[in-house]
Amino acid sequence: MSKIIAISCHKGGVGKTTTAAALGGILADRGKKVLLVDLDAQMNLTSTFIFEALPARTMAEALSQQRDIPEVPVRKNLFLAPSSDDLSAMDSTIGAKPGPGKDYLLAELLKPVQDKYDYVIIDSPAQVGIATANALVAADYVLIPVNADAYSIGGLGQIMYLVDEVRRYCNRSLDVLGVFITRFNPRRIVDRKVQESVAAEYGSLALKTFIRENSAIAQAPICHKDITAYDSSCNGAKDYVSLCNEILKIIKKKSKA
Repeated sequence: MSKIIAISCHKGGVGKTTTAAALGGILADRGKKVLLVDLDAQMNLTSTFIFEALPARTMAEALSQQRDIPEVPVRKNLFLAPSSDDLSAMDSTIGAKPGPGKDYLLAELLKPVQDKYDYVIIDSPAQVGIATANALVAADYVLIPVNADAYSIGGLGQIMYLVDEVRRYCNRSLDVLGVFITRFNPRRIVDRKVQESVAAEYGSLALKTFIRENSAIAQAPICHKDITAYDSSCNGAKDYVSLCNEILKIIKKKSKA
């Protein structure tokens, strides 16, 4: 059975999309079959891999009409369920419908396809809403990136609160894989302070891996590639390989527990 990982944080620009693309690419290169699900109306994960016209079917249509999840091949072992800007209307359309079940739409869509994949990785939007709730309800694990700044730390509390609420009411098996720092520069005092703060506040949930500030990370999506496909020798790629190894060890340990 596949492992479903939601990447979430209530702050934009922390590297959710970069992380989804990087982990998906690394796992696919290791022979694992991966589905990337783009739930963000900004479509950054989609545009990383699709640089021509959008496919006829996207996640907006799948969620609003409960139709089959789209599975677009990206490269060997890697598939994408693309987003569109229509997802921005989810809260006013799906959210306005009467009756329960709004937060379970993605989980239901994934049931027929998830056993085809070793991993499903969900890129969720920064704002709290139907899309983020659907990501967390469908997921086995949540992975939380955070920038080395005070504002991102504030977003951590929000996502942890939402995770607790989802566990309480919707998905008791949801587990936090960990919190990790992106765009990290060990020479900056503020970065080191944030690292210390995350470690002190979240203990074992604070991952050992951090993603160093690296220009190749910004360049890769312009070339429609994940970071390891763009430049496997750069610091960003090496850090994401380290992150992938760390979270796989955590998943293996939790699966045996």
